[in-house]
Amino acid sequence: MKLVVTVGANVHKIELPEPLIDGLHGTLTLDGKPLQFIWRAAAWSLVLVDGQGVERNLSLRGARVSRFEGDTESHVEATLHMGAGHMASLRASVSPDLPGVKSSGNGSGQTARVIRSQITGKVLKVMVKAGDTVQSGDTLMLIEAMKMENRVFAPTAGKISGVSVKEGDSVATGKELLRMEAQ
Repeated sequence: MKLVVTVGANVHKIELPEPLIDGLHGTLTLDGKPLQFIWRAAAWSLVLVDGQGVERNLSLRGARVSRFEGDTESHVEATLHMGAGHMASLRASVSPDLPGVKSSGNGSGQTARVIRSQITGKVLKVMVKAGDTVQSGDTLMLIEAMKMENRVFAPTAGKISGVSVKEGDSVATGKELLRMEAQ
């Protein structure tokens, strides 16, 4: 199984054996560098073994995975326990590493950034159209939820490559509103 994992601005290619079964020993390839591992399914724990034989447990303590309609990637928010009381939060996008397939998210090398609705509501006003250039913080549209107007802002400067909704449309949380290309 080949995956592309995007953590912030860093993109990693990972190869894992398939299927992952409890007690599985193997080699995980991270950015072309082999690491030995042991998968312990009962504890949702991946044990990495370095060149000197030292084992490091990476235990998943809590995770939320979301995948939106039409996306090839999943979005992961997790808490990792790395032993000796060390905890870390992780936000990542994971997609299959397939030739010619580009995910629609925000990782490096992506052609368009998808702006999604953060709430369920009704589109009151769309303030941009395909081809418009926007600056970071510009208002892109208004969505009404529970009798309140909520603004959708541009996360970065860019060019609007497509608008997926129109005024009067009902949108659910996670619905694609528009796409923009960063400049």
